[in-house]
Amino acid sequence: MSRWLSSLTRNLSGPQEASWAPLRIVSRSMCCAVGHNAPAATAAINARMNHFRETAFVARGGIPIVGGALFDVGAWGAERLDHMLQLVVAEALAAQTAGEPAHIALIVMGAEAGRPGRSSNCLAEALAQLLSQQRSTGSTFHPSSRFCSYGKGGIARALTDAALLMAQENGPQFVLLVAVDPPVSNCCETTS
Repeated sequence: MSRWLSSLTRNLSGPQEASWAPLRIVSRSMCCAVGHNAPAATAAINARMNHFRETAFVARGGIPIVGGALFDVGAWGAERLDHMLQLVVAEALAAQTAGEPAHIALIVMGAEAGRPGRSSNCLAEALAQLLSQQRSTGSTFHPSSRFCSYGKGGIARALTDAALLMAQENGPQFVLLVAVDPPVSNCCETTS
């Protein structure tokens, strides 16, 4: 019998204990084409606004790619991703009361390997730059901070990772999950 199948047939009649405590959301943040912070973006999304239009990028065959650009941000590529990451982390940290960043693990999620236009290398570099900036100010995130290429639907896996990290003896008290999925990115990788 396969391992997966046998896991379904275990005897679960006795009392069960969760391997981690329930999770709760203590803050949120957002940076997207319709708002550079959660309140603005939420209001725009609730009003069914969008900022999508043809971009200067073209797909194979010369067809313009439709995208939602960040309003009033002239940066592109790695600089743009770094800017977005900085905004969401700052907003999330300002809204919570966890105190020291040393008690917070930062997990940045990006596109899975092999995805066309994947920006994961840029995100990993942006995370490294953010962590370096933190160190230079004498403040650091928890050592379990990292980048994960989980792709679409990766939030379930990231939430499991967060719960397992916090359950460890020297784990963080909080985990800040950041998902970045820009539809067009040619900042660090090229695809053919």
